[in-house]
Amino acid sequence: MKKIIFSNWTTLLLVVFSLVTIWPLFAPGYFSHHDDLHIIRIFEMRKCFADFQIPCRWVPDMGYGSGYPLFNYYNPFIYYLGAVLSYITGYIWASKILFATALILGPVGMYFLVKEFLGKLPGFVTAVVFMFAPYRALDAYVRGALAELFAISLIPVILLFVLRLIKQGKKMDFFVLTGVSGIFLTTHNISVILWSPLIFLWALFWLHKYKFANLKFLSLSLLLGLGLSAFFTIPAFFERNLVTTETLTRGDLDYHAHFAGINQLFFSRFWGYGASRLGPEDFLSLQIGWPHWWLAVMLTFLLIFLSIKHRARREIILPVFFVITFFASVFMMHNKSTPVWELFDILNYLQFPWRFLAVAIFSASLLGGFIVALIKSKYKYFISVLIVVFAVLANWNYFRPGEFYTDMNDQKKLTGELWEEQQKGAVLDYLPRTAKEPRELASGAIVIKGEAEIRSFIKGSDFWELEANIISNEAEIELPIFNFPIWGDRVDSQGLSYGGRVTLVLEKGVRVSRGFFKNTIIRSAANLITLTSFGVLIYFWKYEKNKQSLAK
Repeated sequence: MKKIIFSNWTTLLLVVFSLVTIWPLFAPGYFSHHDDLHIIRIFEMRKCFADFQIPCRWVPDMGYGSGYPLFNYYNPFIYYLGAVLSYITGYIWASKILFATALILGPVGMYFLVKEFLGKLPGFVTAVVFMFAPYRALDAYVRGALAELFAISLIPVILLFVLRLIKQGKKMDFFVLTGVSGIFLTTHNISVILWSPLIFLWALFWLHKYKFANLKFLSLSLLLGLGLSAFFTIPAFFERNLVTTETLTRGDLDYHAHFAGINQLFFSRFWGYGASRLGPEDFLSLQIGWPHWWLAVMLTFLLIFLSIKHRARREIILPVFFVITFFASVFMMHNKSTPVWELFDILNYLQFPWRFLAVAIFSASLLGGFIVALIKSKYKYFISVLIVVFAVLANWNYFRPGEFYTDMNDQKKLTGELWEEQQKGAVLDYLPRTAKEPRELASGAIVIKGEAEIRSFIKGSDFWELEANIISNEAEIELPIFNFPIWGDRVDSQGLSYGGRVTLVLEKGVRVSRGFFKNTIIRSAANLITLTSFGVLIYFWKYEKNKQSLAK
């Protein structure tokens, strides 16, 4: 037993430290955060499961009760996972487990990543520094940015298996990288934009180092990862003109209002639970963290010293890259980088320049590992302990929410005023272009012209059914469903009302009308690409089942 504990001391310590960051999730009830829509999203995903709307695209209860195509545009992976968990744990605990998974996965991934090319001790130091980065606490307990937090946690895993596949060319590395790539692409759109350059340069560095070994397998893995995510990424891109996505880059979400100042990034230790706003002061913390930026500065001077001494020039290529990455990310958060933002329109979708804090803390944490690796003296362990202790003591108290709702449960969250608040949340993000911004919750099917009796109306995630007795010669009935391609009506004519909802014109008599949400050609093609990619992956698994290395 002692031998096992001693050989795995780093892993055990990481588990202990991680408890400090996730302890609020074990408290009864729920907790406060900005994006308080995770429960209803999981709930809506469950409805898709029940109706066999897979992949899930339309959610029936959000959009002020008129539904909208949330998961056609908003990355669905964590909500698929949350919906599966909710069958066992309920909705609130499913959400909390997702937060805990994201908080733990990132540091564990960092440990194994750095251990792969620097060793166990640098890996441990890097993991702890990353674990206690203030921005991770901000994402978890202030913003509630679950998708972004999860995506950040996947980055070390992606980089690890890119490295391993290039270096070793093993079958398992190929399949894990393919799967994780597909998950990443369906977890957070903005993170894909933010992290793609770093992933590309990382792969290029190791390909060059190993003389482009296993390039074809790396390319195939990433291509299949794209294929696995096609069911989401292709419609999200090619059908973006069907919804009001411009609201994602205007007003409060215009990047011009969200640059960070030098004091906020480096010196301020302020911690708040409010919002980011125009001006030099925000109601939340935008700090890189102590000792995170200290490590970047220290390593910069250490690298200069090593360069002057003509020592280990090959060893310093990678740390130099991450020093540059760190300071580049800091620059992108400051308003002096405005010309760069204006040059690349795609950056508008990042919304908040301070999202580059994710890249900054990632780079700074790695630089802590490089410091430990480059120190050859007997003080290596002392310096490692010093870095770890300071990272924990300086930041552990950020990992808690502003408020605990100890009496909250699934029933309270999904009924009454709390339910209605969630129905109204983020309505403008992906509102169909034909719809007007709603001012009140949809109350059900209503007669807007003529005379009729609504006998029954039911709707699911991808269908509706109306039974009505039309008393006048003709009546027009508006359904609490926003029109969007393709809501098909199998019985009577269908038009558009002023508010962009599905409207039926029915003739006299008892009428039963049914509608179904159908795929467009783009969605059907995207689904086929995903299924084909799964098929190719299964074929490779069977074809290579007797091989440990793909190169054989």
